[in-house]
Amino acid sequence: MKRHIRFLTVMLALALLATLTSCWLLEDPFEDGQTDLDGMTLEVTMVNTDIAIGIPIETTTSFPDETETNIATEPAPDIRELWGVVVEYEAEEPMENVIAVQVYTGDGRKTMHLLMKNPSDYCVGDEVVFTYDASLMMESFDGHPVWEAITIDYAPIAVPEKPVIYLYPETPTEVSVKLTLDGKLTCTYPAYDKGWDHFTAHPDGTLVFPDGKQYYCLYWEGIQDMDCDFTRGFCVKGSDTAAFLEWALSEQGLTPREANEFIIYWLPRMEGNPYNVISFQTEAYTEGAVLDIQPNPDSLLRVFMAWYPSDEAVEMEAQSFIPFERVGFAVVEWGGCELAMP
Repeated sequence: MKRHIRFLTVMLALALLATLTSCWLLEDPFEDGQTDLDGMTLEVTMVNTDIAIGIPIETTTSFPDETETNIATEPAPDIRELWGVVVEYEAEEPMENVIAVQVYTGDGRKTMHLLMKNPSDYCVGDEVVFTYDASLMMESFDGHPVWEAITIDYAPIAVPEKPVIYLYPETPTEVSVKLTLDGKLTCTYPAYDKGWDHFTAHPDGTLVFPDGKQYYCLYWEGIQDMDCDFTRGFCVKGSDTAAFLEWALSEQGLTPREANEFIIYWLPRMEGNPYNVISFQTEAYTEGAVLDIQPNPDSLLRVFMAWYPSDEAVEMEAQSFIPFERVGFAVVEWGGCELAMP
């Protein structure tokens, strides 16, 4: 009789367990904040019996935290300034108030499309300088990327590229260099601040700055108000440009190492053109980019090439060069600028 009672008690316990389980499936069994069943144990105890049934519950059920949110953030502004030449705006579906500007960014020439308020003020061939936010790009009807011009203005100016300055004292010498530019600096290395001050120049050209860092030259770029002089110069086939530059730079006094650096910077942009019209600037450049070097160098050479590509040969009077002799504390600078037209 006792066995029957125990059997009946077990059956009742199992029936009660089934009932509770179905309730758990229909109702929220969790206490506030509880989101996982793993590790819980359901206990069913029958009154007036000596049976306690403990049934472990295993599950992989989990619920996402509804408090997590994804907050989209706008990209930080990336304001840039470029110089370029207005070119023909070609598109299957031209957008209103958009002009096309050919620029050189260091990765080669490319055409940018600018949205602006007064596009009729600019014509094909105009040189312009403009600023835009590189983080905000739109798309034209035919898929061209378009940027909104923040500012834009005519640029009857030259953009000196990679002027570098080498310093060769006879003995280790503390030197300071300041540049007064008729325009504004856009990039320097090492950082210019108010000048390159109190660094030590060594006879081999090594420059050691107060922080211990070493450099082999001083580098700057900028936008300069300069009227380039093309009354004399050279018209050179693109394929002959490397040989021409080797000759011209040697004639002006650059060493082979200095000339090599000049050529590997400019040649990729010149040798593929039908012709290059070249004129090395003197006062037109130096009067707008004045160097103050302390102590004063005994000899100073500044080579600056202005040039523009041409589809046709251009007749012009050949330019001559003044021989340069390196004596004492010698300083050498080279740079250049590409123009759309003379």
